[in-house]
Amino acid sequence: MGRLTCLQTLPFFGVGRDEGYRIKELGPLKNLRGEIGIYNLGYVKDEEEAKSAKLKEKGIFKLGLYWGYSIAVDRFDKDEKVLEGLQPHPNLKSLRIKFYGGKKFPSWVGLSLYHNLIQIYLNRCTECEEVPTLGHLPSFRVLEIFGIWKEFGEMVALPEWLGNLSSLQELYIVDCKNLVHLPTEETMQRLTELKTVMIYVCP
Repeated sequence: MGRLTCLQTLPFFGVGRDEGYRIKELGPLKNLRGEIGIYNLGYVKDEEEAKSAKLKEKGIFKLGLYWGYSIAVDRFDKDEKVLEGLQPHPNLKSLRIKFYGGKKFPSWVGLSLYHNLIQIYLNRCTECEEVPTLGHLPSFRVLEIFGIWKEFGEMVALPEWLGNLSSLQELYIVDCKNLVHLPTEETMQRLTELKTVMIYVCP
């Protein structure tokens, strides 16, 4: 795979244990652009191996990062380091993360350089203790949160910075066991572009 240096599109890449299937195979593919989903990230050993994919150097605007389902209780530190190393290009528009086992999201999610980001989809990130801060993203339109089970500190509501997402159009909250209510009425009234709010399987 790593020899296909002129390859421009790769919608799917499954990481494996064996040579030729490691995430470093993506590194030499400097012309990759568009959309890619990277699966089986549990096979990535550490942050340095994750960085070998060189996602930050590729013109990928739609990125999916998928771990396999696991009940291991000691994976959070490893997953956090791996996700930190998978920092994408600043032109990123859509980010999907599923079965991530870390307790926090990486530092790059909150960086203002991702001003083109319009969608984040978080699915079954069951150990996460907080959702990433996105209030500084002027073009952000779609937030989907499925199964963030850990309590956000003492919070039982979505964060007040949601009110800063002036372009937010769609908000989906599903199976978040500790979530009791939305932010304050004042915050919700600031979301003047909001068209769709869907809440399922919450207290």
